[in-house]
Amino acid sequence: MSTLEQKQTKKMLPRMIAAAAIVVLVLAGLLLVLHFWEDRQDGYPSQTGGTGNIADGTGSYDDRYKVRFDGKWYYLKNNIRTFLVMGIDTTSDKDGPAEGSFNNYARADFLALLVIDDKNETIRAIHVDRDSMSSVDILGFNGEIVGNTVAQLAVAYAYGSGKTDSCENTVRAVSTYLYDTEIDHYVSLTMDAVQKINDKIGGVTVTVLDDFSGIDDTLVLGQKVTLFGQHALNYVRVRKGLDNSTNRHRMERQRQYLNGFYTQAKDALASDPMFGIDLITSLSDQMLSDCTATQLSDLVNAIDEYEFIGIDTIKGESMVGDSEHMEFYADEDALQRQIIDIFYEPKEGGDTVQTAE
Repeated sequence: MSTLEQKQTKKMLPRMIAAAAIVVLVLAGLLLVLHFWEDRQDGYPSQTGGTGNIADGTGSYDDRYKVRFDGKWYYLKNNIRTFLVMGIDTTSDKDGPAEGSFNNYARADFLALLVIDDKNETIRAIHVDRDSMSSVDILGFNGEIVGNTVAQLAVAYAYGSGKTDSCENTVRAVSTYLYDTEIDHYVSLTMDAVQKINDKIGGVTVTVLDDFSGIDDTLVLGQKVTLFGQHALNYVRVRKGLDNSTNRHRMERQRQYLNGFYTQAKDALASDPMFGIDLITSLSDQMLSDCTATQLSDLVNAIDEYEFIGIDTIKGESMVGDSEHMEFYADEDALQRQIIDIFYEPKEGGDTVQTAE
């Protein structure tokens, strides 16, 4: 390698490792993806309010970004960053818009909102059910919003070209579903990247939670196995033919896999300085994000330094809808409390009120 090439590689390395790290986290948070054949109320304020750091006394409360809940005022935290990770179920023979339509065939079959708390130095994930029913924007041929409908969140991705506009439409739908919680950035990864990344980090070890007999006989209920290749994809994707075939149950396996994947991925990044370059090279066609190199680097620093405190789920009920597809309806009271707990804090010495809004 020439001196010039060495200098260029050295200059690019931090950026490429940063990008690789977010891909790994994405897939861990994305989790692999899933099931391509599966054929409101008053909004809370967006997360842009306040100045300084309220917690250490240097900041200020901004009345534009407050809500009233359970008889108490809560103010939006100003130390939160959010990244929506999407697992896209596209396949090579169904890539891009349908003929004569601006819509595409793909669905966002995995959705997780990564929440980075810079004050407490923590990372958590909110695992959002792809079957969750919410308001979804309908896009016209030029990508403009021409209407909306109530549909599964996964469908939001189908409105658009399958590129940036589809990602942005999914971001809006998830934001609306989470009471207008602002989503700062997104990362999407297609399902054909699953096996690549899983195998590059040396596989992921799990204790099998379901009986996969007749589907994948290497996955035996109760046995501890290290997942490679197609078996990893089967474990996080399959639900049809299992005793419990609901998406909610599949999400349990996905969270189990995520925890193992997260640890394994961090080890891979720490042990191999070329891991980031290799990963980016192999996955550049499968990933789409609106993050800059600086934002990726900041996220990498958080991955390295912050505590991962777990994966939150949303309480609710799944049922078969009129279209004969599964629909998930959140427990609205529980979801409101969850949003308050994660994104808001009570005003110190603040007044209470008689009723909650």
